[in-house]
Amino acid sequence: KRNTAYMQKICRKKPKLDYYSKHTLSEIKSFSHLFLAWAAKNAKGFFIKKLFFAPSAPLREIKTCFARNSEVHHHVVFDVQVRRRCPCGISETQIQEDTMKKEFPQCAKCPYPISDRLCRKKDGKAPPFCPTKNKTELVEKSLKEYEIPEIREFARQAAIQESEGYGNKELGYEYLRPLKCRLEEVTDFAKKMNYTRLGLAFCIGLRAEAAVVEKIFSGKGFTVVSAACKAGQISKEIIGVHADQQLSAEGSETMCNPILQAFILNSEKTDFNVLLGLCVGHDSLFFKYAEAPCTVLAVKDRVLGHNPLAAVYHADSYYRSLKH
Repeated sequence: KRNTAYMQKICRKKPKLDYYSKHTLSEIKSFSHLFLAWAAKNAKGFFIKKLFFAPSAPLREIKTCFARNSEVHHHVVFDVQVRRRCPCGISETQIQEDTMKKEFPQCAKCPYPISDRLCRKKDGKAPPFCPTKNKTELVEKSLKEYEIPEIREFARQAAIQESEGYGNKELGYEYLRPLKCRLEEVTDFAKKMNYTRLGLAFCIGLRAEAAVVEKIFSGKGFTVVSAACKAGQISKEIIGVHADQQLSAEGSETMCNPILQAFILNSEKTDFNVLLGLCVGHDSLFFKYAEAPCTVLAVKDRVLGHNPLAAVYHADSYYRSLKH
């Protein structure tokens, strides 16, 4: 109730803040971003409609407008007035260029229902930061990649795999039900692509799980080449990790070596690589050096049983501290 009353109050008053030359442009922007963050969190149904600088005079005003996403019956204008000359020495052209840079893709913040979005239908709605609207040249560039036969076939089979993962399709979108777990989908997709040789890059902490996965893949007729993260027995000292930065300060510890894991699977000419529980950063290096296409069966999360989405699902309750 307090938040709603405050929004109604500022809708009526249209607050104005005067910043004089003692304030830098970065400070002004910082304050406006805090205001935007507050509104995004507390004013449900509101989204940023425009962020622009008045062209009439350099450094004269910054306006940030909010509008309700369906019925534009509330309009909040947040103005910051600054003197014509500012000691920060930033020209209007530089400000406009900086503003343009701010319009980077932010699909995660799209305010529209999924069925109304431009990415789902031609006459759909799009916020100012929509890449479907703003990045048409990249859309065309991506389409050219799908003209490559092997890429086209890979994408086609992936789309078919997605569809086959659901049941009740004949009843309509609202009645879809998932049918297959990810482990099943990995093996199904590999068969669709006629792969015979699978690579398994795993964390040694998940060695028991890796043994089960290897047995399942082998039982489906695949040849499985597996490499544990500690393969090579290279000391962490090689990459500059000190004793007090190890799990145990006593003696030398073997480093995780995802580059070697990738090299091992590359040398064995695997068709498709599956990652199981590699650490954050180690998985990135494996992706960088692997030659075959890769997918992830499970990611590392030591606290949540390798299910990091549990923290996302509880972000408003048990894991609310993550937002601060």
